[in-house]
Amino acid sequence: MEHLIGIVSLAVGLLTAAGVLLAVARSAAKGELERNPMVGIRTRTTLSSDAAWRAGHRAAAPWLTRAAQTALVAGIVSGVIAVVQAVTGAGGAAVLAVPGAGWILFLLLVVVAVRRADTAGRAATEGA
Repeated sequence: MEHLIGIVSLAVGLLTAAGVLLAVARSAAKGELERNPMVGIRTRTTLSSDAAWRAGHRAAAPWLTRAAQTALVAGIVSGVIAVVQAVTGAGGAAVLAVPGAGWILFLLLVVVAVRRADTAGRAATEGA
């Protein structure tokens, strides 16, 4: 039962992260995400100017979208596994591998997005 609670918690977290990140990625790709103190990729470089913020978020948007899609798929698969485990009792601790791997891949893609944003932001400020 504790594994079921764990997988459901991880699945809900993945789905929530996917929704939030997808909204940020779409706003960033459209150039609608203004520099602000709450939402977005907040590095010293991206916060240094509006041009760096826009360039960074534009460069990161595809990676943020991939991260959100990864979290969405991992969250759905984890939810299906949770249902199967609840109905059949099959599984055990190994079922936590799917949401765990989903979180790891999600975080790696977010790190790539942040690095891309920082590089693009730096290029935008150097070119200005």
